[in-house]
Amino acid sequence: MNKKGFGKFESLTMLVVIIALLAGGLYLILGMSDKTKFETVNKSSLNFVDAVQGSDEAFLTYRTYYLGQAIDEQLIKKISSPFSKEDCDIYESKVDYESPNYFVTLKCGDYLMKARNSKESSYKIYKVGEWKDTKESENDDQRTVYSCDNCGVDGYYEEAAFVYLYNKNNSKSLNYLDDVKKEATVTSKEQFRSMELAYEKK
Repeated sequence: MNKKGFGKFESLTMLVVIIALLAGGLYLILGMSDKTKFETVNKSSLNFVDAVQGSDEAFLTYRTYYLGQAIDEQLIKKISSPFSKEDCDIYESKVDYESPNYFVTLKCGDYLMKARNSKESSYKIYKVGEWKDTKESENDDQRTVYSCDNCGVDGYYEEAAFVYLYNKNNSKSLNYLDDVKKEATVTSKEQFRSMELAYEKK
């Protein structure tokens, strides 16, 4: 092999090495970026809990208090999603109170922190799909949602959120779903969505 040929081979080898190094560096940067986003979700979830656990308005009837309620009561501002330009969902994000623990769920973009115990350091974040009316996998996330015709509530919501929105949009102060059913035609259905683990903090 002549010197000229060896030079081409050497240059090609160096180019491959450089590309590999750049790819590895890019992977590390993106990986750290994703981790930072997940940690941001965790911090936001704990701030949400702190905002509502001392409120006299929260958990009066239901043991579930939604981000939308907390925003309306000016207990907290909208939570920005670290994954997109949109804010976190105000009626999928919620705090469930089961004495003495608070379990926080935060839905931001395609990512979901589900029922994270605020007193524990460990948590999981899932990547989820859109809600559908048909079950496609045994691992699907599932919920029961409610709506009513011509009652001021557009779309389907979980029970506590539905009752809250019904009261809010109709200037009512009903306590339970059965109370709403006495004056409105309420429909319900099951919904499903895919859910896979995206990040775990042990």
